[in-house]
Amino acid sequence: MDGEAVARFLAEHLPLFSGSEGSMQATPSHDTEWHRVYFVGDGQAKVVVSIPSWFGTEVLSKTLAEEALAGLGPRHLATLRCEDQVLLVNEFFEGGTLKPADLNADVLAKVGSLYAQLHQVDIAWFDPVRQKLLEEQVLSSSDCNWAFCLWVLPRFLRLVPEANKQELQAQGVDWGYIEAEIKGLPTCPELPAGGVTTRCVCVHGDAHLGNIMWHQGNLRLIDFDMTAPGPAGADLAYIALMLFRCGFSVDAILDIDSQRQFASAYLKESGSPSTDGDVDAFLLDMHRWSYVGLLQMGLLCAVLMHNEGNPGKRELMKQRGPVLLHPRFLAKAKEVMQMAPSDKSLAKQLLTQGLFFTTESAWRS
Repeated sequence: MDGEAVARFLAEHLPLFSGSEGSMQATPSHDTEWHRVYFVGDGQAKVVVSIPSWFGTEVLSKTLAEEALAGLGPRHLATLRCEDQVLLVNEFFEGGTLKPADLNADVLAKVGSLYAQLHQVDIAWFDPVRQKLLEEQVLSSSDCNWAFCLWVLPRFLRLVPEANKQELQAQGVDWGYIEAEIKGLPTCPELPAGGVTTRCVCVHGDAHLGNIMWHQGNLRLIDFDMTAPGPAGADLAYIALMLFRCGFSVDAILDIDSQRQFASAYLKESGSPSTDGDVDAFLLDMHRWSYVGLLQMGLLCAVLMHNEGNPGKRELMKQRGPVLLHPRFLAKAKEVMQMAPSDKSLAKQLLTQGLFFTTESAWRS
């Protein structure tokens, strides 16, 4: 369906636009990697329409997450079907997405509070998905509490084009090793073994600035493609890489005091102790969990690096993918994770540079 067809279909099937056939307009979004997205309105009301490129259980999970997380995200207005296509219709937010320049102390505290609220959401919304995964023997019952790691991440492994797989394999990537690393995450000894970050929560799964929006003066989340139950650390891992900017460049990384604003607000909203010591211990655990984020970022690079889009972004993916997924790089990252709790100098480096750059400097030397 093109934009004109989407607008016409909504005018015919969504009561919000009843009688608006002649005034409907649909504008495509160019900021999505996975689905076709349109902003549709009649001059009075406006909605966001997603036409997923995924099917079956993945679409069910996305839809149920949108319905369950209204309030923290946009209201899910309707799920419509046109022949073999699904149209997910959601509330439109006017305020725009978060930008790097927005990341002051107040905003970081708001983001911390927002994610703590997300991590307190009852994950019962996932039960129909859980049942399907069990019936299809995709996951075991115990695995479902790690669904983000054991169901979502393997999805991206399957999505890597064969040509990309061969290209990365020629640069040292071992796909069997990556598959084993993902499967082994629940028992990975280098990850934190206890504390706030190990709770099973509702994991958003894609914590970058473009998925956090302003709405009526508050921050809200969008894009629940990857949302599933999992350890809180799996979400916090990507926050460290993307929001703390630890996956971009060393000079872009937020200073420790800024990171503490996020951590303190998260802990307070979670009802957890939030002394200075608690905050710093929590931050160290966040950066140790970044191992999950490295795998996720590497897989996304592998899937998307030759797609159309921002040339600079694609070039960075081509450079980062072979590093993030290289077995020796990942092994070195585990060494850093293991040593940091007992090595104050290394722990400080981890907080100021993040796991990727701390590991890269050691790996390349």
